[in-house]
Amino acid sequence: MEAADFGKRDLLQNFLPAGIAVILFSPFITTEQSLEGTLLATVLLAYPISILLYRPVGWFSNLAFLFCPTRQRLRKVRVWWAGNWDYQKLFHSISSEDRNYLYLTAAYIKYFNYVAFYLFAYFVLQLFGVFSPDQCSKVLFLTSAEGTVWDVMTPMFGGWRAKTLYVAAAALVGCAACLRGYLAESHDLFDDDGSYVVLSNLKQVEAGGIARSIWGKVYYDIPSHLNKSQRKVLGTPQVTLEIGEEQISTVACDSELDRDQHIARFQFVDKFSVCSEKDCTLVVRFNGSEFTDEFRITAKDIPELTVDLRPTQELAKVKEASG
Repeated sequence: MEAADFGKRDLLQNFLPAGIAVILFSPFITTEQSLEGTLLATVLLAYPISILLYRPVGWFSNLAFLFCPTRQRLRKVRVWWAGNWDYQKLFHSISSEDRNYLYLTAAYIKYFNYVAFYLFAYFVLQLFGVFSPDQCSKVLFLTSAEGTVWDVMTPMFGGWRAKTLYVAAAALVGCAACLRGYLAESHDLFDDDGSYVVLSNLKQVEAGGIARSIWGKVYYDIPSHLNKSQRKVLGTPQVTLEIGEEQISTVACDSELDRDQHIARFQFVDKFSVCSEKDCTLVVRFNGSEFTDEFRITAKDIPELTVDLRPTQELAKVKEASG
């Protein structure tokens, strides 16, 4: 990474969030703010608060997306793809331009995460000012008019004041926007069509050495008459990898990585080198149906396999009905 690009990354993930935090919270500490003081505080606090708040920001992010299926799926997809590719080799094989893009996108993710945390903390502070204005007027320099929440004022950077309720609403909207930006950048970097996967595919086909596992998807039908608990007992397809007569590994598919409930993914971690240039067999079993597929991969192939169990399942239904 060149010095200019390193500076952009550092500015995004350390100094800008710290500067925003100083602008938001310094009016509660002192009534006198200056540009020079703000810049000095930002420079001095950027790295310490980035390190000290790493875990709290992570906890906040987990809580903020606790009921967000998109984020939960994205985290699983990220881990799944990381098990398929050797990202260390990828970094050494891509151009400096592509490498800088990955670094800067990751910096944007950290920026949105930290700023969302600061804005939410700022929002909570405003609520504290609204619901206990007398105490806040003494401790945090807020003013109130005989306990009327609409008259509670928040000190702002530059020495002016704004209505606390309006400030709280703006902080919450800003926090939501940052969380949305965090999701968007994470999608661009880690999802199925994200930069890591696209670059890994390109470099694997070009020179090989990037793929380290064998993976794929299974399309299958779930019996419609089963309820939720029965479907859980039934589980997902089982996939077995064989080389000749030797059974290498058997894994259960994961159905939580795709939005379509009729798709499940399998992954044989670190089995690419074992299967490369050899005649292999994939055996998929589910609810009495079995599918067998023979394949052979070379050093530059993308070891992604697709199995469609639905024709086999339909044939099994016909035989059962006629039998």
